[in-house]
Amino acid sequence: MARNYLKHMEAAIAVAEELNFSRAAKRLRSSQPAITKHIAELEQSLGVLLFVRDHHAVSLTEAGKAYVEEARIAVLPVPNSSCIPCKMPHSGKTRAANCRMCSAI
Repeated sequence: MARNYLKHMEAAIAVAEELNFSRAAKRLRSSQPAITKHIAELEQSLGVLLFVRDHHAVSLTEAGKAYVEEARIAVLPVPNSSCIPCKMPHSGKTRAANCRMCSAI
């Protein structure tokens, strides 16, 4: 469950930064339907809308802004720790290019 919740947080951060589900999916090396599903599941579990969508635009709600701010804190790498996927130390300046967690921030 925690791994799945992490995917939901990553999806919310990516959509918030890209303001586009397709670009967020590409960034996370996922599919657009998967990202849409993660966001829908997250919104349902929280009981609030995080994003306002129409055919041409995506924007954050106030709840979305608050959630993404907290999610960023939760997924930030700890300084001077090793990243499990890439096994690279992170000092805040150096991030592995192929690390999902590093490149998502």
